[in-house]
Amino acid sequence: MNDGPIRSLMEPQDPEISVMSKIGAALTELKETPEAVVRVLRWAVEKYRPKAGPSPTRLQSGLLPDIVEDTEETSAPRQFPDFPALFAAAAPTTDPERALVAGYWFQVVNGHDDLHGQLLNDELKNMGHRIGNVTEALSNLIARRPALVIQTRKSGTSRQARKKYRLTTEGIRAVEQMLTQTATA
Repeated sequence: MNDGPIRSLMEPQDPEISVMSKIGAALTELKETPEAVVRVLRWAVEKYRPKAGPSPTRLQSGLLPDIVEDTEETSAPRQFPDFPALFAAAAPTTDPERALVAGYWFQVVNGHDDLHGQLLNDELKNMGHRIGNVTEALSNLIARRPALVIQTRKSGTSRQARKKYRLTTEGIRAVEQMLTQTATA
């Protein structure tokens, strides 16, 4: 009996499928420890991430985006000696972008939990880039989809009440993309 056609159906012809089968077999050894599976996948994503082309974070299915996000968030942000150096590296062109970069300075670089508009605008004003209406700029970032900033609290009941904000993961990623674009330009 000739089992040639059956054998060819069982053997992966595509190198990707072959590699996926090998990875699946290897990860089966770790099935009792899901944390180990995640560590191995994080390592593989970092080790074999393409240097050019679309970022794996843009993939919309499976476990990979979560692993990539976790890996990117745990990597150290680029170091800047001061806010003007970060601002120059990001080269924001609009008021919302300026507010986003200032928020990145305070939240990511300096570790502030919450931000308020006056803090951001004061820092921008010191550099000669004051925003006319910082609340409007931040509201613009909140309105984007996905939101780049969220409002975390509001003290007082009036329209002028002090609001607290925080950059979202997408907001942080947007600033880091600005930094990458200017570094490669």
